[in-house]
Amino acid sequence: MSYIESAEDVEKKLQTALEHLRLFEEDVPSAQAWSRVVAESPNHPVLMARRIFVLLTVVAGITGTVVLALPFITPLLDVSTQRQLPLKMIQQVEISLGFPLPAALLGIALGMALASWMAGMAVVTIGREAPMLAWEEKEHDRLSEQVKRLSRQKSALLRDRRTPIGAPSRRLPTPAPSSRVSTPSPPGSFLSFDDGNAGGGDVYREEDTTPFYARGGIPAPAAPYVENTTDGFGVRMATILPDWSRVMDPWLRPTLDRCVDLARSFPKQARLEFNVRPHMPFTLIIERATPAMAVRAMSAYIEFLAAIPTPKKGRIELHSIGLVDRNFRRNVLTVLETHFGTQIEVDGEDDALDIAFLTPDPGWDRWPDLPLG
Repeated sequence: MSYIESAEDVEKKLQTALEHLRLFEEDVPSAQAWSRVVAESPNHPVLMARRIFVLLTVVAGITGTVVLALPFITPLLDVSTQRQLPLKMIQQVEISLGFPLPAALLGIALGMALASWMAGMAVVTIGREAPMLAWEEKEHDRLSEQVKRLSRQKSALLRDRRTPIGAPSRRLPTPAPSSRVSTPSPPGSFLSFDDGNAGGGDVYREEDTTPFYARGGIPAPAAPYVENTTDGFGVRMATILPDWSRVMDPWLRPTLDRCVDLARSFPKQARLEFNVRPHMPFTLIIERATPAMAVRAMSAYIEFLAAIPTPKKGRIELHSIGLVDRNFRRNVLTVLETHFGTQIEVDGEDDALDIAFLTPDPGWDRWPDLPLG
């Protein structure tokens, strides 16, 4: 699974987001439009007129049905009850009208029903131009922010199409050219962490469709649990992952699977730790890495956070990296703003940055800590 997106991928997401926003603004369901009018003005004249039409429809319909049934009911009643019925009055009204009274009443009911339907259509038309409901405004703001974020991300990718995110520290010597590095290519095709050229700076190679975790010969994930192996010197090669095979929550399961993919993509200088602090499920630890590798690990970590339900907090720690230049914090802010816009707050020094997300996914309320047992 790749956490590096190309400008073309972002463009597709942007067009989809724009279409969702357009439909939300223009294609307002009738019930939703009706709710707007009721919320803004419960006694709106059109609403009151429709209620009167509905009432007249019911009264005329019931009265017409009763009058229509009287000739069939009257013979079944006793003489005293028959005398109480207004049969003579009904006959006089029918003589004046020139046609049966039930037909007139049912015609009035039909006309009132048509009038109530037209009034309802008028309410819907008015509602589609009325101010949005509170929940609509929140959803509209979310869709608008998504469009803005994708627009910024697209602009950044196009601007940096031939410019890497991180540059080597000025205190490091410039590496000699290598025949293994090909000509620059579009973003989304970073070299793997394990490439021999990755230590000297961010360089590009031709587009590689191999999953992000599989570049450099790292095996693809087969299960949500990764055995923590060591190299020939006994140094741990990857994140120590809990056994999540028993976690079946459909909301959390995809996030854990993505976490496994990210952990597999890291070199031994980068790892994930879990539940370091309350409401902080994932923490990135980078230790004894070159500046370029630190930037790569940081970018993959933030792209991972953008691909899952937004947590409440995140953290990046740098251990034993004396050559990380002053631009690291700025690089972190740039990548965060590309994916999350202004919905973040960053605090701390360059070697330990705490990230607070202002609009976290409410699903994390059920999981304040990841299951580690």
